[in-house]
Amino acid sequence: NMTFVDNHDMNRFFSVIGENLQKYKLGIGFLLTTRGVPQLYYGTEVLMKNFKNPSDAEVRRDFPGGWATDAQNKFTAAGRTPQENEAFDFVKKLAQYRKTCSALQTGKLTQYLPQDGVYVYFRHDKQKTVMVIMSQNEQPQTLSTQRFSENIGAFKKGKNVLNDAVLPDLGAIAVPAMSIQVIELMF
Repeated sequence: NMTFVDNHDMNRFFSVIGENLQKYKLGIGFLLTTRGVPQLYYGTEVLMKNFKNPSDAEVRRDFPGGWATDAQNKFTAAGRTPQENEAFDFVKKLAQYRKTCSALQTGKLTQYLPQDGVYVYFRHDKQKTVMVIMSQNEQPQTLSTQRFSENIGAFKKGKNVLNDAVLPDLGAIAVPAMSIQVIELMF
């Protein structure tokens, strides 16, 4: 099954979420770590925006760049704004990880009921276990992982694949405000 946050018949995702980069990362992070085959509509990776009103033409504009007459070239880092580069780099890093992680491609999904504004789920197979933590809270918090013991099992540490930070202890995890963490569990 294909999963997506926008397409040629829908309002652009970045516009729908009020052009909020943190909400963008939550949505794209979920898209690239949940079950199904993720589909990215062209330009979503560089924050293209618009609404269908009055017609679909607004969400089907040409991708900026590629032709000598284009005023902007979003194909290059130099042609993108710092925010667009941050979004592009986020998508690139997570998509590359998904491409090499069998647990995200075909692994099982175990999810837990959200508590205190934090949603946690695991993607796992015989090769890897990946823990995804999504917070919609305005304040950072510490997440006790006791209730996830079924999936954490004997794992002792983890690596946040988005920033390469190592988590030396999985007993309690710092969760920044409005964030997503994709943690590959390790022994």
